[in-house]
Amino acid sequence: MAYTVTDNPWKSQYSITTGTETETAKISAYGVPDGNNYTLYLDSGFNNMIFQHMSGEIRWRTSSSTDIVISPSAVEAMRVEHTTENVGIGTSSPITALHVVGTIYAGATESNTIFDGSASGQVNQNIIGSNGYWSIRTATNYSFNIDVFNTSSPITPLTVLQDGNIGIGTNSPSYQLEVDGTFYSSGSSMDYKQEVQDYKPDADAIMNLRPVNYEYIDDYKHFGKRLENNSPQIGLVAEEVAEVFPELAVMKEEDGKDVVRNVDYEKLTVVLLSELQELKREVKALKEEN
Repeated sequence: MAYTVTDNPWKSQYSITTGTETETAKISAYGVPDGNNYTLYLDSGFNNMIFQHMSGEIRWRTSSSTDIVISPSAVEAMRVEHTTENVGIGTSSPITALHVVGTIYAGATESNTIFDGSASGQVNQNIIGSNGYWSIRTATNYSFNIDVFNTSSPITPLTVLQDGNIGIGTNSPSYQLEVDGTFYSSGSSMDYKQEVQDYKPDADAIMNLRPVNYEYIDDYKHFGKRLENNSPQIGLVAEEVAEVFPELAVMKEEDGKDVVRNVDYEKLTVVLLSELQELKREVKALKEEN
C-alpha cells in the first residue's frame, strides 16, 4: 500500500511513497514484506543518494556520477571518488585505493604504528612502532633512515641516500657502503673448521704475482676508492691470480656460470706471512752456520 503527501505545500518538489519504488518520487522508501530488505531514496532531481539494508548488509551509495563525501563540519573528512572508487582521507583527490594526507595511527597491545606523510613530494614519511622504540623515516634530504631509541636519545644505525649509498653508523655515506665503526664478517674459530693443516705456499708462485697500478673503466669507476691527488689504483689482476693462487681468486656467478672477478686480499696476508716465516727460518739457519 502506497502513501503520498498531497497537502504538503512543497509537494511539487517532494513526495513520500512507501511499498513500491517510484522513480518520480523525491523521497521514497520501499522493501519486501518480510522487512529484511529495504531501500531509502533521497532524490535531488539530479543525483540519488541510496541507503539500503540488503541481505544483512548496510549499503550507502549514489546512483550517478557523484562522489560520496563525509564532512562532520565545514571541513571535508573523507571522500569516495565515484569513477575510481578511491578513498581519500584528508584529500579530495585520492590517487590510490587509500590516500591519506595526515597521520595514521594503528594501535595494538605490543606495538603501535604511525604513518606520517602524504602524497609524492613529501619529505617526512615515518613508520614508528613498538611504542616509539624504533622508526623508519625519510629525512629532509629524502634519505631513508632506520632509527632506534636508547632511552630518550635516537640513534640512526642505517641510512640510505637518494644516490643509493648506504651508511652504517653515518648518515652521509660517500661510498655505496660506508661503515663508521667496526663490523664482524664470518669467523675463523677452530669450531668452524675441519681438516686443518699447515699452509706452505710455493715461493716461486709468489714471485709470479704481478703488482699493477691501473684506472677503472667508466662503467666501474665506483669500484675504486678516492685517493689523494687522483692517484692510480694499485692491486692485482684477478684472472692472473687465479692461475697462480686459485685459493685467492674470488668467483662470481654470471649468466649461470662462475667467473673470476676479485682477489681475496685479506687472505693474501696469510700467503705473505707464511713466506715471511720461511725467510725468517732461513736467516736464522744461516746465522747459526756462521
